[in-house]
Amino acid sequence: MSFSWKRNLLVLWTGVFFCSTAYSIVIPFLPLFLHDELGVNDHLETWSGFVFGITFFASALISPFWGSLADKYGRKPMLLRSGLSLAILYFIVYFVHNPYELIVVRLFQGLLAGYVPSAIAW
Repeated sequence: MSFSWKRNLLVLWTGVFFCSTAYSIVIPFLPLFLHDELGVNDHLETWSGFVFGITFFASALISPFWGSLADKYGRKPMLLRSGLSLAILYFIVYFVHNPYELIVVRLFQGLLAGYVPSAIAW
């Protein structure tokens, strides 16, 4: 059975595009979300920076672990794991009621991330 590399490229490119867009598009709207929806009035820039940065900090810490699992079990299961977990976590953001919950969700986004590196390594 022969699989076309072009189809795989299109699927991975689309996934990376949407994943990168989801990470990037939040930057300008995060302070508005924190202020208007979650009621953060004091130290808004600190909250915004922390909520945004915690995702990438957690991702940097956990990446070697996910890389070792990808070497052991394969890249495809790690790609599916990260894609599914990120989709679920993006949906959970809808139910956030305070900035602490948002920090926890963003922390889990960092801990369960890895879609883009997995797609690049594919």
